[in-house]
Amino acid sequence: MIKSLKPIVTKLLPKNQFARSVAVLTGGTASVQLLLVLAAPILTRLYTPEDFGLLAVFVSILGILSIVASLRYELAIPIAEDDKTALHLVVLCLLVVIAMAFLSGVIIFLAGDWIVNVLDAKSLGSYLFLLPVGVLLTGFYQTFSYWVTREKAFGRISKTKISQSISSLLIQLSCFKFGFVGLLSGYIIGQTVGVVRLAKPALMNGQLYKVNIAHIKSAGLRYRRFPIFSTWDALLNASSLHMFPIVLAAIFSPTSAGFYALAMRILLIPTRLIGHSLSQVFLAELPQLIKQRRVEQAIEQLSELLTYVSMPIAAMLFCYGEEIFGYVFGVEWKQSGAIVGWMSVWLHFQLISSPISTVFIALEKQGQLLMFQALLFFLRLSSIIIGSYFNDFVMAVALFSLSSGIGYICLLVWVFHLTGAKVTKVLASHFYTLFISIVLLAPLMLYYFMDVSGGLFLYFLIINFILFMIYYYFVAKLMKEKLLYEH
Repeated sequence: MIKSLKPIVTKLLPKNQFARSVAVLTGGTASVQLLLVLAAPILTRLYTPEDFGLLAVFVSILGILSIVASLRYELAIPIAEDDKTALHLVVLCLLVVIAMAFLSGVIIFLAGDWIVNVLDAKSLGSYLFLLPVGVLLTGFYQTFSYWVTREKAFGRISKTKISQSISSLLIQLSCFKFGFVGLLSGYIIGQTVGVVRLAKPALMNGQLYKVNIAHIKSAGLRYRRFPIFSTWDALLNASSLHMFPIVLAAIFSPTSAGFYALAMRILLIPTRLIGHSLSQVFLAELPQLIKQRRVEQAIEQLSELLTYVSMPIAAMLFCYGEEIFGYVFGVEWKQSGAIVGWMSVWLHFQLISSPISTVFIALEKQGQLLMFQALLFFLRLSSIIIGSYFNDFVMAVALFSLSSGIGYICLLVWVFHLTGAKVTKVLASHFYTLFISIVLLAPLMLYYFMDVSGGLFLYFLIINFILFMIYYYFVAKLMKEKLLYEH
């Protein structure tokens, strides 16, 4: 049955190699995000905001520790001059990850109690030993993921993501009686499944066992700009991003961090569906684009298409996030909806700028990216200090989101200036898509204008959903035709 469907699926895929790669990678990611969407209303009724908050704190600490697990050498794997160098980089990454996991274990052993007390999250204390395990799994996953990206085996990444999500959700749905432990177990098992699926083909590559210390040192020196610049750039970004739920838990409560975590879980769906897939494929294709001197054309087109994807969702959540969250996830989660509108502004510009910012990596201009992350860190830190001073949860999230949005707008302009792309094109697409968004939201606007019974909200929401599906059908068709260039 599967073999008989394969020719049909192949025929449906775009002939353009870039678009084809994105379609394969996005197809698997779409399945994952659909699972998350369907499972989210169930999980929010099985777990409390505090459970989600504790998981968010754990994942945030892990995010800061693991972002530099391989000193960012993994970013050099797809752009290495030859496969031999790339394989030596893979081994270098694995060795560095093991060392970092051991180091994080020492930190947890020495400072674990202090961390728990500062965060006022005693429930985490018994499970901090899993952080080094998480660093090891995340570092291995990142390394093998970039090796697969170099091979352009995007179907393998898609299958891995699906396996990760299914295994993670099954554990979380079946272990809800254990509260936070059920969520954490699902997360760790999902990471483990991902590593196993990606690592197996790479470990079967006979060339991987023919590496030598001299070539590992040579590869490390050749791409030393990645640990020197990209490590600090990533650490600044991860610290400014992941410290926010930690601060929310410490200053307000783990429950507040849980509201933030659910909002992020939903808002990151388009970013993971489109942004991450495009970033991986775009990074793999950039060396050829640079040789062809077509980077500015690709960036203009990519940013324009991403605006079409993101703007309507951001507009809907900005206007009606609180009502939608309360209806879909339960009344106790309306607080997530109250902050999701502000967060949608930030993640809209992040979705557009993140894939094209990989141009800094391809051009080996990591110093400029480090400057941006320093700016973003300063903006986010200032917003956290102000929000904490006024002791207002919604204000803290709003300021953090707006400062992040401003930062990513600056990054967008920076990339356009660096590559010679025309920023007027992305501005025009914003105004055009904003008008379309207003039209698409007409049913919900009519609902509030009429001030009818709350029981009819579902019907208006369904009408809006149908309009959005029609719109995204045409957007997908446009991406299939135009993404991103013809070889």
